[in-house]
Amino acid sequence: MKVSLALLCAAVVSLHAETVADLQHWNLTGGVEMDSARPGPSGGPSMKIPPRSTASLKLRDSDGSGKVSFLVYDDGTIASPGKARAVGPRWGTGEANGRICVGAIMYAGFLQPEGSYCLIDCLPSDRMAWQAMKFLGARGSAGWKKWEFDFDPAKGLTVSIDGKEVPKRYFDWNSSQITGFNALTFWGDDSPAGSAQTIWIADISYDLGPPMTVKPGDVPQPKPPLPVAKGPAPEEETEKSSEPPVMARMDGYAPATTLLGDLKGLKVALAEGYAARHPRLLFFSDDREALQKRALERPDLWNAVLANAEGVRAEQGTPNSDQVRGGAKYWRVERIESAALAWFVTGDASYAEGAIRWMVAHCKEDTWGIHYRPNLDLEASWYLYHIAVGYDILRDQMSEADRAIVRNGLIEHARYVYLDHDPNKTEKVPFDQNHTYIPAVALMATALALIDDVPEAKYWLTRSYAILRRSRYVQSEDGYYYEGFGYWTYALNWQARGAELLARATGENLFQIPVLRDSWLFGLHLSLPGTPGAFGIGDSVGWTEGKLGPRKTNNHAMLWEIAAQAGSPESRTVGDLYQRRTPEQDYPATAFLWFNPTPEPKPLDQIPPYHYFPDHDVVAWRSGWGDDATSYIFRCGPPLGHKAADKMKQMTDWVLNCGHVHPDIGSFWMFAKGAYLAIDTGYTAAKWTRDHNTLLVDGKGQGQDGTYWNEKGIPYKDFDEARIISQYLGADYGFARGSFGSAYRRNAPGVDLTRSLVMTKRWLLVVDDMAADKARSLTWLCHSIGEFSRDGASYLSRQAGAALAVLPLFPVDAAAVSQPTIVAAGNAPGPGKQEQRGYQLAISTSAPTDRTRFVNLLVPLGPDEHPPVAKLLKNDGDLLEWEVLWSDGKTEHIAVDLGWKQGATPGPVTITSRQ
Repeated sequence: MKVSLALLCAAVVSLHAETVADLQHWNLTGGVEMDSARPGPSGGPSMKIPPRSTASLKLRDSDGSGKVSFLVYDDGTIASPGKARAVGPRWGTGEANGRICVGAIMYAGFLQPEGSYCLIDCLPSDRMAWQAMKFLGARGSAGWKKWEFDFDPAKGLTVSIDGKEVPKRYFDWNSSQITGFNALTFWGDDSPAGSAQTIWIADISYDLGPPMTVKPGDVPQPKPPLPVAKGPAPEEETEKSSEPPVMARMDGYAPATTLLGDLKGLKVALAEGYAARHPRLLFFSDDREALQKRALERPDLWNAVLANAEGVRAEQGTPNSDQVRGGAKYWRVERIESAALAWFVTGDASYAEGAIRWMVAHCKEDTWGIHYRPNLDLEASWYLYHIAVGYDILRDQMSEADRAIVRNGLIEHARYVYLDHDPNKTEKVPFDQNHTYIPAVALMATALALIDDVPEAKYWLTRSYAILRRSRYVQSEDGYYYEGFGYWTYALNWQARGAELLARATGENLFQIPVLRDSWLFGLHLSLPGTPGAFGIGDSVGWTEGKLGPRKTNNHAMLWEIAAQAGSPESRTVGDLYQRRTPEQDYPATAFLWFNPTPEPKPLDQIPPYHYFPDHDVVAWRSGWGDDATSYIFRCGPPLGHKAADKMKQMTDWVLNCGHVHPDIGSFWMFAKGAYLAIDTGYTAAKWTRDHNTLLVDGKGQGQDGTYWNEKGIPYKDFDEARIISQYLGADYGFARGSFGSAYRRNAPGVDLTRSLVMTKRWLLVVDDMAADKARSLTWLCHSIGEFSRDGASYLSRQAGAALAVLPLFPVDAAAVSQPTIVAAGNAPGPGKQEQRGYQLAISTSAPTDRTRFVNLLVPLGPDEHPPVAKLLKNDGDLLEWEVLWSDGKTEHIAVDLGWKQGATPGPVTITSRQ
């Protein structure tokens, strides 16, 4: 059957009208009906879709191409005032497998207050189907709007609203999972009852075409528009200002309100003679003898360089066009740097020849990375940086033809990044985020590599310098890295790379900012005792097919460079620790160049095994540095630290992007008995509070719970008010008390939450207090590898070699449930993949209440150990006493003052042991 939009009055189209009018051909739920009181623009009755109803019409048995057109009447009802997250009405096409592609009115904190038009590509049966939305635009005024879904069999799907095609930056079929259609489908508003909206559908028409000949991913990405070759530089980056240029400095920098303000008259002054030297980015020609000496002294580091360089020597191993453009293994471009360094130290021409082949192969391609922001993001950044380094080292070893190809490739791709960071654009910039500072550093490397023979490179340098300076400014003030360990090892080294480049180019020491100088504190205190792993806070890899494995460490060599530049023996200590556990493999040239025998490492036993990060309000305590230590983390602060609140007021063009931070304020983590016992759930596509060792109020979590960006649309003060009230860290125990009810203000206003922890080698006490404006339920969560089963008065989670026992001490009538932890696994926003990651113990109040306390004792056990017996002796306001009877007959009596004031003596806890 083929129906043309041009034949609205013909009999075949009247069949549409009859089908809509009698509804007998439709599959209906709810109160769908024809409504003569709301005629469509053509005069006939429309289809009324009330809240929580559906209507679908099967057009054929299998999916295919074609075109669907209809009008939607949006009366402007705001179904979710206050931007509360809600799913509004939806309309579009369906596939034979049940998948749908629909326009929608959606509500969320990061959308417009009146809701926004979005497009959703999902399986409705998925638990988080409606999270996979793509913003299309504002709703505009009430009235009829024409929606068209055009499935071209050779090009894919385009969506138009009132005749205007949705731009690819909002919806790109090539990156979707939409393969065709076989049905029409309309869904009623699922917003809260009482405010939900009714919509009307009219003038439905469709063409049914042949099967699709392409699927998403088949169609090559269009070539991005080539920037103007040598157009005039933006006024703020020329040297024609009437004001004398501002000589760039990082030290003492105070930001202007915008990047544009920072760039006014800015000039980056290079050290005398710098631009006349090659190589110059990472070392000078007169450093050859010192590097040869290092290769003899550290054969472990040097052999890794040679092993990586070996990957370029065989001509048949040179990446082809698809490999370069696809960027699936973009980090392998580091082989260029390793091979160039191997030539510089050994003089073996085969390394240089291979590196040049790789550079030419990359620079012949006009697109670097086709899947996400071609030529602008991570693939392009890795290529730019390592090819710029290779060019700098091998410039005079290239033929004139090869040198021109590489130089022109670097110029073309540097322009993309340069123009993408236009300081005149109105969009705010996530200066904190690695997707901003990594491209800036790559652009800087290219600018410095070409500064002597490409006139426009000085503009690239100025702009990348200004971007990096703002990015450095908004980073942590206490050494904690907000994106978590996974991104500490993946991304933060780029801040060190930028500091290294500029230190050599300008002579200014740029390693004294806290996020670099004090980074060893983060690396050390998040490490796990005796293993290569680390606490998986935030988005962190390690989970594979539902199993938790060790987290690989890369780029820890930055700690060696920081040690040398900042004079930090502690940084050297931590760099050595990680190198012993997991020697650098992916970036061996950097490890070799960044190693410095001075300063000498500080003995680990001279560093306290505990630390408090005051800006992020994170406490780390462990019983010692031995492999058998018990180690804890407690996090109770805002996503980007407390000082970010004032920095946001200074920098009006900065928008937070904390997509890798989870709604885990108030969470604890435990590693003991050589095992990860109180765990985290890793990298997820949607972040849920329920996936962490914290609390739920009325079953609800923190911030924009269930989204990828938990902080979007939430006042930062809601997170900033979460903080550690008091903490005491000593050799025998650690104590921390934090308040974090404000993080739940979006979903459960009027709630105060306080969590207190006592941390020792043998046990962890967790005390939670809730005070609310009305009766509410409170749920306590703990996650571990094994299923929790009842063992006397305990809930026991066993795994190979160890176990975690949870002993609920109060209230005695709390209800406990053990269940699998199912997360939305994935590394990008969307519904993710439903995956089990361990088990969850949930302990809830027996009935709603406006005031309650939970007291839970967590005990790490060996494989054959039985849980102790614990008894709560006193539970009187801030004063608690309890005793623990161990299986060996020993008894501990413990008293804690939860109201202990910071700095008071003695400390808040008294522990007495007796036989």
